[in-house]
Amino acid sequence: MFYGVSSYIYTSEYSDYGLNPSLYPSHWSVFTTGTTGYTGTTGPVGSTGYTGYTGSTGYTGYTGSAGATGSTGPSGLIGPTGFTGFTGYTGSAGVTGPTGYTGYTGPGFTFKGAWSRGTVYTLNDVVSSNGSSYVYYSTTSDYELDPAVTPLHWALMASVGATGPAGGGGGGGGGNGATGPTGPAGPVTSIGFDGGDPSTVYSAGPVFDCGSAA
Repeated sequence: MFYGVSSYIYTSEYSDYGLNPSLYPSHWSVFTTGTTGYTGTTGPVGSTGYTGYTGSTGYTGYTGSAGATGSTGPSGLIGPTGFTGFTGYTGSAGVTGPTGYTGYTGPGFTFKGAWSRGTVYTLNDVVSSNGSSYVYYSTTSDYELDPAVTPLHWALMASVGATGPAGGGGGGGGGNGATGPTGPAGPVTSIGFDGGDPSTVYSAGPVFDCGSAA
């Protein structure tokens, strides 16, 4: 039979009444094929189909490991020195502190007149002996130590003055001439002492503290 541009022969042993020869080669075989006809004109372009739905976003991949730290870059140039700041204002004077405590009154001298053997003398007693004055600086009481020869207990305050010049001779038939003027007072000296060491030789020295004990 002819179908389209070809002829077909039925090759199946079973009868058929609805099988298209071009679609069932198991029942029909091409017997002859006619020449191909001219290509027809291209049909109109069909309308664009609907855009499909956007698919879901895929899973985010794992973060890669950190890369190696790069080498440190060279140091930058040193910037210029800044301007010197202004001097700050002088602060106000602080509050005056309280007055300190008045110190205690130091020991004074006790003037005993001429030295007398048998009189008990104590620290800072002052006596006169042979025209000189002495102060007792020992903490041990004494009643018979001569100041002129006991430097371990007595200190010279003022030495006797030099003897004045002799008066002029009296007139003939007159009595004795007038007494000459008193000589100038001898220099005031002070001594240093070391606490009464019997082996120490004492002489004039720095001013001593009469409140100290030998």
